[in-house]
Amino acid sequence: MSVTEILQVQKCVSASDPHGLNHKKASKRTLFVHGIPTNHNIAGLETRSEPRNHERKLGNLNANGTRKQLAASGLEQPATSLLTTRNSSPGHSLPGRPTTGLLVSARSVAEARLVQQHGNVWLDLKEPSSGSLGRPSIETIEDFLSLTHSNPAPTSIAAGELVQWTDDLSATLAAKLPPHCFIKFGLSNAKPDWADTLAQIGKTLHRRQQMILVHYADSEAAQCPDWIQTLRTAEMLDCRYVLVDTYDKSGGGLLDHFSIERLASMIQMANAKNLAVALAGSLQANQLGSLMHVGAAWLGFRGAVCENQERTSTLCKNKLQSLCSEFTNHVMSDHHSRNES
Repeated sequence: MSVTEILQVQKCVSASDPHGLNHKKASKRTLFVHGIPTNHNIAGLETRSEPRNHERKLGNLNANGTRKQLAASGLEQPATSLLTTRNSSPGHSLPGRPTTGLLVSARSVAEARLVQQHGNVWLDLKEPSSGSLGRPSIETIEDFLSLTHSNPAPTSIAAGELVQWTDDLSATLAAKLPPHCFIKFGLSNAKPDWADTLAQIGKTLHRRQQMILVHYADSEAAQCPDWIQTLRTAEMLDCRYVLVDTYDKSGGGLLDHFSIERLASMIQMANAKNLAVALAGSLQANQLGSLMHVGAAWLGFRGAVCENQERTSTLCKNKLQSLCSEFTNHVMSDHHSRNES
């Protein structure tokens, strides 16, 4: 049975169990998250109870070097261990609520170097002129991987829309990604077998956990799977993160589509499936006060740190510095408030 067929069966019972609670209770599934074995057996998906013994060579890294890099980056630990944890709170069911982190998207190696100057920022690569999740050229991706190769901090690359993925990209792109680099797939206009396509791509990666599925807030414009479908598929594929973004950048930002309360509820559903959530979609620095407490693992920015607030423009050093400073102030203020209470 394929992933798509399994999801169709689950959809039939979703009316009586909309949050998948009964399925979760009945399941004996254990996530394989960077060294943690899984007992989840799905036809079409690789089932394994220990890390792969055929790790690919990445540049000058051999298999032992890859493991050392994983250990240094924290990726051999459960998903939440990579982040600084704090006391759990309503709306976040992961063991210890992770502190929200900052993600910034670059479109070139020059911009990536600029982002790297701010040590704790998740570095993402995309080509904004090609859409919400515009895939950069292979040449730009190779330069980006060379730049980030010796840095075990998490990074990500936009793969574009899944419907645009071709078989050759599994060999020229997916198979070349180092273990600490994630790859994001947009699900607009998804074909009926989209979940099976992702399962096949996952086999070419070092670990399926590198895949990030993207749910579009303007789902009608994107014609994408709904939130529950996205979460169920991400769970089956052993993904670690899901991203909520906007598809049509002319149609408003994330908070024009979802309220803070709606986002908190969506994140709670994801956390119940051991999935952390990143938020993006024309986010602005003045929204940090609200977004920092919604339970997201990461907040993604692009347009807000570009010249003229245009996501297709060049990254602005001053705007980036201002965003990072404001983000740090919110983190410190939150930390101070918790200590006082």
